[in-house]
Amino acid sequence: MSSAHRNQFSQLIILVALTAPALIACSRQAWYQGVQASHEASCMKEPLSQYEECMKQYDDSYNEYEKNRGELSEDSAVKSK
Repeated sequence: MSSAHRNQFSQLIILVALTAPALIACSRQAWYQGVQASHEASCMKEPLSQYEECMKQYDDSYNEYEKNRGELSEDSAVKSK
C-alpha cells in the first residue's frame, strides 16, 4: 500500500471514528421518537376521558429518557458488584 493510500485510509478511519457516535445517538433518538409516536397512536384509541392519563405515561423527552436510562445502568452496575 502506498503512503498516499495509507493516508487516505487513515483519514477514513478517523472520519468513521468521529461520526459513528453521532450516528448511533441519532439512531437511538429516532427509535425513541418512533416508540413515542406508537404510544401516542395507542392513546388516541382510548376514550377521551383516559387519553390525557395515557399520554402522561409517555411524556418523557428523549433527554429525560437518556438520563433515566443512564441512572438505571449505573444502578445495575452497582448491584452486580
